[in-house]
Amino acid sequence: SSAVRSAVPSARSFWAAEDDHTKDCAECLGPEGLRDCRRDDGVIVFCGTVGGAISPIVLGRTYDVLGTYNPGFVALACLAGVGLVLAATLKRGRVDQP
Repeated sequence: SSAVRSAVPSARSFWAAEDDHTKDCAECLGPEGLRDCRRDDGVIVFCGTVGGAISPIVLGRTYDVLGTYNPGFVALACLAGVGLVLAATLKRGRVDQP
């Protein structure tokens, strides 16, 4: 049982990683950038939550209408591809404050 506990990350280790991320943002971006970073993180989590809630409904409806999941999975793969392309276009490195 102790092996299982050590293999499963605790909520404390999750929040410690989040604190490290926040410190990194504060060092690179300053107080204004940290606020923007938190806002951006919130938008990302919100979009992921909405997508996770809606996609099973849409895929289920696709199966009901077409009798196959394939078009729904192709659409999700295309959306993932768009996200990958957008992520690849992000600027890397330190952001200078105006």
